[in-house]
Amino acid sequence: MAFRTRARGLRLKLLLIAVAPIVGLAGAGIATATPALAAPLSCNSGYNCFYIDINYSPSTGDWVANFRGGNSYWGNFWSPNLYCSPPYTWNDCASSGKSQINNNMILYKDANCQGSTLTLYSYEDIPNFGTWGFNDITSADKVSGTC
Repeated sequence: MAFRTRARGLRLKLLLIAVAPIVGLAGAGIATATPALAAPLSCNSGYNCFYIDINYSPSTGDWVANFRGGNSYWGNFWSPNLYCSPPYTWNDCASSGKSQINNNMILYKDANCQGSTLTLYSYEDIPNFGTWGFNDITSADKVSGTC
């Protein structure tokens, strides 16, 4: 009888040992989860951030543009690391964007705020400009009437 009680106690201990790591991992996953709308490290608060690929990637370095608005030509923003077609500017390069400002930003297909538009609403995220027919065509932006 004493042996059966010990065996049952041992099984219970083994069960607890086996389950503890799973519970610990689940708890850690919940505690460390990043919010879905959290901006990447290189997306500065108070700016709208644009990425050369869909789904906000890559999320660091020269592949992220931080704009506040009123840029009449994105071709003025150059980087030797941009792999959009030469001359390596942000003109016709953005594929996704995140808004971290309290104003809407109107994106324009052509320089000087001309052509078709896409509005990035205040604190909105657009993971794929292609969904709206706007992938790799942004040339200018406007916030609060300034181009």
